[in-house]
Amino acid sequence: MSEKNEKIEEGQARSDLPPLPAKPPGLVKEFFIFLRDYKLWWITPIVLVLLLLSLFIFFTEGSAVLPFIYAVF
Repeated sequence: MSEKNEKIEEGQARSDLPPLPAKPPGLVKEFFIFLRDYKLWWITPIVLVLLLLSLFIFFTEGSAVLPFIYAVF
């Protein structure tokens, strides 16, 4: 028998098989990897402010916030 036809014991890895693809990173982890790789830490405060503003508008249902938004623009 050749080596490829031999039964592989449990727990052993086969070298002729390609490795399984890794689980893709989540959105937040991928964003931090992007910031680290491209050294764009200056964009973090901008994203955080936009996120907080979006959450504020979402939770107040927009009606009480609209006059303030119109005044800004």
